[in-house]
Amino acid sequence: MAGFVVVAVLMIFVLLAHVRYAEVTNETVKLQTKLTQLTEQERKLQIAYENAFDVNQVEQYATHKTRNVKAVREPDWHDLGGGKGQGDYR
Repeated sequence: MAGFVVVAVLMIFVLLAHVRYAEVTNETVKLQTKLTQLTEQERKLQIAYENAFDVNQVEQYATHKTRNVKAVREPDWHDLGGGKGQGDYR
């Protein structure tokens, strides 16, 4: 008689665990769907953000309106020696 009670209690625990597993699986699917939607929205917003700025217009504003000089890349002087022992010319 005690064996049947133990088996019945274990079956109830297994049933409850299965119900909980189904709930967690359902929630996981919902969250994955939401993540996919948000990832797509992020991609679209990033594209819109990048398209909002015209690089030429920003450069023109920076050079003319603020009277800044356009930056010129400084040459890399450390490799002018061409041989061993020439050192760093910076």
